[in-house]
Amino acid sequence: MKKNITFLISYFLFWVLFFEVCRALFLILNLSKTANIPVLEIGFAFLKGLWLDFSITSYFCIFPILLVVFLGQNKTELLLQKLMTGYTCFLLFVSSFLVLVDAKLYQFWELKLTVEPLKYLSNPKELVHTIRFIDVLAPFFCISILVFGFYFLYKRYLSAMLMQLSPFSIYRPLLVLLFGGLIFFPIRGGIDLKPKIALGLPISASAAYYSKFTFCNHASLNPIWYCIYSYSRAEDKEKLYAFYEENKVNDWIKKSKQQEGETQFVLNQKRPNIVLIIVESLSANVFGPLGGNAEGSPKLSEWCNQSLLFKNFYASGTRSDRGISALITGIPSTPNRCIMDYPPLFSKTPFVYKTLQREKYNSSFFYGGDLNFLNFESFFLEAQVDNIVSRADYPMSEWKSKWGVPDDKMLSDFLESINNQKQPFFSSIFTLSSHHPFDIPVPLKFKENNDDFRFLSAIHFTDDCIGTFLQKAKSQSWWQNTLVVLVSDHSVGHFSKYENNHPNRFHIPMIWTGGALKNEYKGKTIDHFGGQADFATTLFAQLEIGSEEYHWGKNILQTKPNSFAYYSNSEFVGYVSENTQSIYNFVSKEQEDSIGISHYPFDPAKAYFQALTTSYYQK
Repeated sequence: MKKNITFLISYFLFWVLFFEVCRALFLILNLSKTANIPVLEIGFAFLKGLWLDFSITSYFCIFPILLVVFLGQNKTELLLQKLMTGYTCFLLFVSSFLVLVDAKLYQFWELKLTVEPLKYLSNPKELVHTIRFIDVLAPFFCISILVFGFYFLYKRYLSAMLMQLSPFSIYRPLLVLLFGGLIFFPIRGGIDLKPKIALGLPISASAAYYSKFTFCNHASLNPIWYCIYSYSRAEDKEKLYAFYEENKVNDWIKKSKQQEGETQFVLNQKRPNIVLIIVESLSANVFGPLGGNAEGSPKLSEWCNQSLLFKNFYASGTRSDRGISALITGIPSTPNRCIMDYPPLFSKTPFVYKTLQREKYNSSFFYGGDLNFLNFESFFLEAQVDNIVSRADYPMSEWKSKWGVPDDKMLSDFLESINNQKQPFFSSIFTLSSHHPFDIPVPLKFKENNDDFRFLSAIHFTDDCIGTFLQKAKSQSWWQNTLVVLVSDHSVGHFSKYENNHPNRFHIPMIWTGGALKNEYKGKTIDHFGGQADFATTLFAQLEIGSEEYHWGKNILQTKPNSFAYYSNSEFVGYVSENTQSIYNFVSKEQEDSIGISHYPFDPAKAYFQALTTSYYQK
């Protein structure tokens, strides 16, 4: 029996060692972030991460315990050895793959692996477009090292131990009880000793949180455990967050949307043509007029001299589907969903295109990528867009980037289409060249060999394409009757000095320009806080079109608006205004920031989140 116990303990420690090595690999692959944090703070990630390592390792050990108990006897050693080897190899490969996916995703999005990215697997062709060869080669090499390295360790030490296990004895039931009980506690979360001995609270991701640095907490989180945890709570976790009495929250939300003062009418006509340019990943941190790196967007920065700039405008989430959904439907995203995820709800959803269609507007949408990605096709078809153009309308010879047709070609064709479109029109385009992997059809503007500067080169290319489009559009006959809106789909972390939960990581530009903008507003700024869900309501106020169905939007161009913005990602929700900043992390269940909320009846981030998720479930 002693040898049986020794093997099971050794097998447990084998997996604990594996996850500690994986944690080191995560830190190495994200070295640019690791290097900015004190060594001691990083070191604690290995210690605090043990709690979740123990938990997932205990799950891994359930099957081996049963095998050792029931097959650990004479004449079954070879069968036991084959089963254990196959089981271990399977777990090594799957775990190594998920660990590397987690580390690479963190490089791009600064978020841990959850079930959310798995929806992209429904369209693997589009997923491939985001990946360069080097992005595949390095992880493949790491996976190979992990799998073969730990396979060698297993074969060298653990596999041989299987041949020496004790045969059947009356102590076998005790072995089941002993190890079954021991692994139950890490799975469950341990025990409480005070005020009396009892089972502790169920273990949660907060067990790994210890630092003021978000990156350290994320390094501590076991990626396998967290992925399974997010899957187990994907459908119902938002239902769990009823922080306050529902009726009181709803009353507060209604009051928060009430406006004071008059609308500032910044347009010189009530039915202008509208051109909406949604720019992939254009962040405030690479936009000079908002304090960012000015090298990436010189032409758009210059256009601000003849535009109205919304200085405190925020993205709803961290993905394109989140941003576009909020812009077009006026419905913000929640941490785990946006309206684009649920085509059956489209029939109950307001769309800017439909509202303008009732006002006799003609519409179009251009996108150089695949419309099957992220439900784009069903979304824009349900929106009743008259003319939808995508890469499917081009020969493959025009697909000069991994995503499809680059921005220079799309914006040129977009302009030609507008020239032939009947007025009034609402024409829209979503750019793609500044999406990872930033492959653009021109030499890189910035030669530094890292993702920050590749992104900056891609943004510079898109900026040049848009600048050329605007300059040519200005000479067209329809320009004087047109409002052009430029806005980003979401922000990214490149050139940002802020943690990924900070409001500035969601800060994006929105620019209004064109002949329909009154001269006195050109070169001016709007300081009121707002977000993508406010776009429709603000636009329709200018056109004096009713926007009652856009329940979550407010008019940012009110003289005395309720000035705030709400944002979220898969881990936290945030609320920001001129004097308020509230951030709630519902993974760690901690309030990460609460500046200026004392005069609110509730924590505004939590209350807004509660009301929004309730609204989703009532649809």
